[in-house]
Amino acid sequence: MMGHILPLNPTIEKMSDTELEKNFAKKPVIFGKQNYYPVFAKRMDKFKDFLFSELIDSNNIDDFVMGNVTTSWLIAIAILGYADNDFYKTEMVILIKQNWDDANFKNFLKYIKNEEKFVKYFK
Repeated sequence: MMGHILPLNPTIEKMSDTELEKNFAKKPVIFGKQNYYPVFAKRMDKFKDFLFSELIDSNNIDDFVMGNVTTSWLIAIAILGYADNDFYKTEMVILIKQNWDDANFKNFLKYIKNEEKFVKYFK
């Protein structure tokens, strides 16, 4: 177990919801776009629709940040790691299956295969 794959940025975590949205909308995003997803996921009740639309946005699905890892993967990992509502995680899996191609989906499952607390949602 690795604990959290994506760390929480303490500066971003201290932002209000309004500041989060405002800073994320800036181009380039202050502190980097990927650093916001764990905080959005922690506040999933408020940001669910936003996160789900980011998760299936084709720009994020095709945006490779490192090796095979895409922005969409980081969003999924943030939700799996920080959202405290299992229903959201189950809903996310359905969205992924409907919107990611098979190869991307299989590669993601390979990437998280050692994280039993994540994999259980995909069974």
